[in-house]
Amino acid sequence: MSGLVSSDQIEAFQRDGVLHIPSLIEERALDPLRRAIDDLLAAVSENPVVNNVTAWAAKAKAAGEAVLSDRDGLATGRFLVRPNTWSEDARIHDFAFNSVLPEVAALLMSADRLSFLGDQLFLKEPGSIYRTAFHQDSGYFHCFGDQCCSFWVSLDRVTRESGVMGYVFSANAFAHRAPLPGAEGETMPSIEDNEAAYGVRNIETAPGDVIVHHYKTVHGATGNISSTSTRRAAASRYLGPDMRYREKPGAPPNTFKSTELNEGDPVISSEYPLVWPRASASTSV
Repeated sequence: MSGLVSSDQIEAFQRDGVLHIPSLIEERALDPLRRAIDDLLAAVSENPVVNNVTAWAAKAKAAGEAVLSDRDGLATGRFLVRPNTWSEDARIHDFAFNSVLPEVAALLMSADRLSFLGDQLFLKEPGSIYRTAFHQDSGYFHCFGDQCCSFWVSLDRVTRESGVMGYVFSANAFAHRAPLPGAEGETMPSIEDNEAAYGVRNIETAPGDVIVHHYKTVHGATGNISSTSTRRAAASRYLGPDMRYREKPGAPPNTFKSTELNEGDPVISSEYPLVWPRASASTSV
């Protein structure tokens, strides 16, 4: 048994679909990630692959549509999301492939090998009041099976006011929310309106903490209503050997789609490379 996670933690993840691991990442590994996020999100207006949730929400509100926010009025900070940076930024690649994360994923999912699904970077600036709606990741990933998990790495201290992550502690409690035409599953209920009734647990984090969740676990996040606290995070996703490729028409077109795999293929390709076991035993964290 590795010293990275205990048998109790493995049991908790397999039971609840989510696990908080405090201080898993050392401080020396966080600074390269912080710089990578700052660099990759700096020129958002010039980069169409960055999802500017703040700009989208402002347009939706102006058109009379309902948006989820934790405070009235318009946002004064940006909420940005950028997918799939590992192939262009060595800092993200090194962390996703060579840190402790793949080994922890293998232990939690009892998997003898893993491939890499992809990454996402998140920025919620002070005043980015819009929430991340409760959802399951499974509707956004072009694959099916059971061995898929996501690591959410906290790069700043995160509280209820600055964008805390919340989880419904049951992997299959709800169907995937369907915000896009053709997305699989039924519409998610209004969990945000009554978190206690749905058993939501909010997990505040410190820099270096990691939250890992199964890709069917229902989760969301508050907006950042603080006046000074920036909330940055990096997500890495890993797939075990039971996962198979299937394109999902409701998934975003620029997210995790393969040009090499056919329906039902194991999710291993140049786009989804093997990350565990490693060819080299060295790690950077």
